[in-house]
Amino acid sequence: MSVLARYVSREFLRLFGLCLGALIVIYLVFDFIDRAGNFFRSDPAFVHVLLYFLYKIPTIVFQLLPVSVLLSTLLVLAIMSRNSEITAMKAGGVSVPTIVLPILLWSLVLAGGAFAINEFVVPAATTKMKYVKKVYIKKQEWRVKIRDKDFWYKSPGAIYRIGRFRPEENSLHRLQIYRFDEGFSLRERIDAERAVWADDQWRAVSGVVRKFDRGRLLSESAFEEQAIDLPETPEDLLIYRKDPEQMGVRDLLAYINDLKSEGFDVRKYRVDLHGKISFSLVTAIMALLGIPWAIRSGRQGGVAFGIGLAVIIGVVYWIVLGFALALGRSGALPVLVAAWGPHVLFGVAGIVALIRTRS
Repeated sequence: MSVLARYVSREFLRLFGLCLGALIVIYLVFDFIDRAGNFFRSDPAFVHVLLYFLYKIPTIVFQLLPVSVLLSTLLVLAIMSRNSEITAMKAGGVSVPTIVLPILLWSLVLAGGAFAINEFVVPAATTKMKYVKKVYIKKQEWRVKIRDKDFWYKSPGAIYRIGRFRPEENSLHRLQIYRFDEGFSLRERIDAERAVWADDQWRAVSGVVRKFDRGRLLSESAFEEQAIDLPETPEDLLIYRKDPEQMGVRDLLAYINDLKSEGFDVRKYRVDLHGKISFSLVTAIMALLGIPWAIRSGRQGGVAFGIGLAVIIGVVYWIVLGFALALGRSGALPVLVAAWGPHVLFGVAGIVALIRTRS
């Protein structure tokens, strides 16, 4: 590595560390303020609140990496331009691509790191964060192991089996309820094809009710729809559900195949899968977008301009990406276009702008 490459790398990484650290602190402060009133109602120990935010840090890092790369790219080049270092490099025969190559290479390394964090660290940390929030902060019982399919949980006098929880529909599929008397003898079993949350209650659809007395079947009756006493609301059950953020690529792909085999619509999860893979590219694309702007206007605008520009570019990118993903989940855009289109669009824009930058 040349002296110039080491110098640019050192300055970029130094500013990247400062930007990422500052953004994490700002995020945590505002998140704590937003949640404090709700958290402290149950008087949790401060160590458990601290654990909650510690487990959230990997997700925060993954989300803030692209913005940190963009901000540090703009700042390092703006400072070098303001100090006439870029002008001196050009006068010495060093081209713009040579100057910015270390930044691009490090942004690719950080993109790989972002993918690794999201694949191997975020799922486990998010699961632990949910557990800490429910058990230690809200002081509620953890009824089941986190899963989406075939989970059981026990409440006073009953055991519930849920074949599949579909939060986007507020529905439970292949529901079974076993009710017991004080001696733990089965007195009632309810089987329903599904149950839907409506008017603040669960309503079972297409089911059978069986009554028992000391293990002996007394009666059996079918029903089309009836209200059932299920203590958990959809919001309560969400805590047990694995979101796409809690799954690696392989787990999410297996989940999609599982849903597909049962006849469910998997478009939303296919968009999430491709989005999970493609999102890591944002880190490298942010650097690519920031370089031309920083070189062209860094000297005139300085540090303040770099910060403002980072905010504008980041906001526009997130808006376009979020809009495309929403269209993909609704079916208005093909899955690949929704998940990869914004990255291709902004990536090409960054490459064209970099080529047009005077060497």
